[in-house]
Amino acid sequence: MMGSLMLRVFVICLLSFGFHGVWAEESNIGQVLDLVDAWKKAHPNQYVIYRTSSPMCREYSEFFQFIEDGSKKWIMTVQGDVPSYYSYIAYEENEDILAFFPLTSRVVVLANKSSLKEMRDKIGHDVTSQVRGMLEYAKASSLRREDGNIYVNLDIDLGKLNSKGVGTPGVSQLTVQLRIGGDGKVNRITQNANGILTEVNFDYKSFDLKVIKEKIPKLPSPSLLDKKKTFEQALQEMLELKVPSKVPSQNQT
Repeated sequence: MMGSLMLRVFVICLLSFGFHGVWAEESNIGQVLDLVDAWKKAHPNQYVIYRTSSPMCREYSEFFQFIEDGSKKWIMTVQGDVPSYYSYIAYEENEDILAFFPLTSRVVVLANKSSLKEMRDKIGHDVTSQVRGMLEYAKASSLRREDGNIYVNLDIDLGKLNSKGVGTPGVSQLTVQLRIGGDGKVNRITQNANGILTEVNFDYKSFDLKVIKEKIPKLPSPSLLDKKKTFEQALQEMLELKVPSKVPSQNQT
């Protein structure tokens, strides 16, 4: 989960992709999403780098998902610039999502249990459930295969979306494209909002639990949690440091 969460977890949660004008049967798209679900089930342990780019900012996120004590857990490190540099680590604890800002030693709630439930009830808990949900709001959808990839495209009816309270203020046109490998692995999400493109590219580094555990960043003590400060306030505090950008370039890993 996900924007910015993944906050590019939130870019992913919005889910809108480029429309190519070919109508697709929802059942066909459903079969593709079944393929994605099967691939995810076969790869419960993942280390993935997400590179997000848009005219406003760029973001580099490392996502760690792993099975521990029979439960699926995840941690995500995020670096970006807007253009001021920011970095934080997002993780789930006691059903809340927390954000740790290493440069300020601040820990805040990014999304609490109730807001997470509300969001997931409205738009789903992962990419495939979100796309399935977005089919309800699509004016048109398309499916095409090219160069070994599958492209799922949605042109969103914002009137319907706004009526559910999950629209985006100021956006009058929204499309989304999901590029999926033939094996069911999602490798790119592209969002077009009012002609502004946001692209998230997925770079899968490892599915080996040992490698993942070695890469996972150390999390802070729960005692550092500041329930009085919001994520937005903690982020602004980070931006005001005006740290030179450390976001890795496209060629760096």
